[in-house]
Order: sequence, then structure tokens, then C-alpha cells
Amino acid sequence: MALLHADALSAYGEAEDLDRLYTRAGDSAQLTFDRTGGPGGTGALAIGGAAAFSFFRTISAATDITMGVAFTYQGFDTDLGSGDEILLINTTTTTQISLVLRSDGSLRLYRGASVTLLFDSTNLAQTADGQAHLLSPGQEVRLELRVVLSDTVGILQLWIDDTLWCSRSNIDTSNSGTTANRIYWKTNGSGAQYAISWWYALDNTGSFNNSRLVGWKFTIARPDADVASDFTPTSGTDNFAMVDEEGAHDWDNTTNSTSTNGHIDRFTHSATLPQDKVHGINVVTVPRHGGAAQNFRNKLRHSASDTNGTTTALTEAHRPLHMLVTTNPSTTAQFTKAEAEAVEFGYEQVA
Repeated sequence: MALLHADALSAYGEAEDLDRLYTRAGDSAQLTFDRTGGPGGTGALAIGGAAAFSFFRTISAATDITMGVAFTYQGFDTDLGSGDEILLINTTTTTQISLVLRSDGSLRLYRGASVTLLFDSTNLAQTADGQAHLLSPGQEVRLELRVVLSDTVGILQLWIDDTLWCSRSNIDTSNSGTTANRIYWKTNGSGAQYAISWWYALDNTGSFNNSRLVGWKFTIARPDADVASDFTPTSGTDNFAMVDEEGAHDWDNTTNSTSTNGHIDRFTHSATLPQDKVHGINVVTVPRHGGAAQNFRNKLRHSASDTNGTTTALTEAHRPLHMLVTTNPSTTAQFTKAEAEAVEFGYEQVA
């Protein structure tokens, strides 16, 4: 499977930070940024409040999509007797599959937006193990949903932590064609409260990353030493110390700056990874331009081989810039644990 999107949601400090990668709908007052909360303690984006709220990511259109998320379910939407839609797989205009959390803690999967019920976690005839399954308020959840869109041979698989709740095949899962290109997180009204630690999406292409990821983890790696240091730090001589924030970025309080194209900062890290194989490395920076038009890109290096991110024209506002790397540039294969622990990462100002 190819990793289409991954985000630990750890760099955000204001609602507008979401808008670099997502389309957001809803009052920013419903957002809070919990730096140590959420499953795994990597931080969390907490959403919920008196009105509907959603944000979505556009991905490459795919028929076979696996979407995972780690979250804490804190409260149910008391306004909706039918349940609170929380995860959706969509086309541009139409919901293909919706995952609904009901007030008793049960989960339901629908084709469309509550059009046709395909799975009910309290229906013993539909659950994978013949047992009813419920979530509890305050529960930390690692959820993974796989959907194969088809009129006749559709597949639904729903994992909660290490338990398979739903496994259905040869069913109609298509509500609008047989591809989808958007993934949503959503609340519908007052009472709904969720703290999201990370989420990801995969398709079924590629020669690795081809198993369910629900037991896998996100690890945050911060820079701890300079390898290249062309930029000028706000203070001191250690460029890495200006950009090693724990949690959200601190705007202009500690920065590295330059006005010269070709300048590079690159750093090592000392994070220890729990995985034997690494599905991807997400390089995250928070740049802005300093009064003149400037272009910028993220960088990753292993064994003197580089991967460069997309060149981006900077704005005056700080905005997270992500570069998701799934293949080691020095081997063209999946990262091993040792290789990922040895990578260098950073950024470059480009013309």
C-alpha cells in the first residue's frame, strides 16, 4: 500500500495552521491544542462544541482506501438521536462511506450519509466475532477502517485497537462511483468532543506498506545537532535549537533566517523508533517569508542521498509545510528502523 497522508497534528498552534493541509469548516473556537494529550501522549487536536465542525484532506483517488486515526472519545453529540458522523470517505461532492458513533457507544457504517446501514457493532450477526462492541467516553481508541468501493464486491473492515469489529465482503459499498478522494473528520453539533492524536490514509498500490497499521505508532523526532547551518539563528550558534520545539511552533521567538537562495539547514535526531519497518517519514517545518517573495522546500537525507520536497512560495503567515517520504532515497526501498534513525532532515531556500 502507498501511504497517501500522515499527520501527527503536533505542530499546530492556531486554527489557521490546519489550512495548509486541510479544508476546514467550523468555528475555530471549537479547536484546542493539547500538547501532551491523546493516545501515545504525542499531543492532540481537540474538536467539538456547539456547532458542526469538520476538516478534510484531499487524497489521490482510490478504490481501496485504509484510513486510520488515534483519538480519545470524550463526549457524544446530544443533539442527534441518529448518531454523530465522525469519519467519512467521500468523492468531491458525495459521501461514499460514513462511520457513525451513537449515544450508546456503538459504531455504525453506512453507504452514503446514513443511506444504507452496512454494519452495526451491536448486531451480533454482523460483528466479526459474534460479540457486541461499544466505545466508552474517555476511551483512547486506535481505529482503522478499510473500504473497497464496489457495487457488488465491496469490502468493509473495521479494527478498534487490536480487535476486528467488522469484516464484510461482497457487498455494495458504492454510493457515487467506485473511487473516493477525500477523508473527513467531523462532528455534527453540541456535545461532540474528540481529541485526535494522528491519522493516516493509504491506498492498495506499491510493493510495501501492505498490512494494516492499527498497531503502529507515530514517533516525533526533533533535531538535536547541526549538520549544515547556512541560516542565521535568532540567538546563539546552534540552528537546531531554534527549531526543536516540543509541541507547537513559537512563531518568531526562535527562528533561523536567510535571504540567500541555496542556503540549507540540516539536522540529525536521536529519536528511537519502536518499529522494525517504517512506513514513512513526515518532515514538518513552519516557515514564513521575511518581507520579500521567497521559495522554500523541505529536505531529507540518508547516506548522502537527498529527497527534496515541493518548492513552495512562502507567505507572511506561518504555515506548516509537510513532506511525506515513504522510500529511502539511498536504497529506493522501505526504510528500516536503523535507516530512519540515521536520517538527516531540514530545509532550503530556493529560487
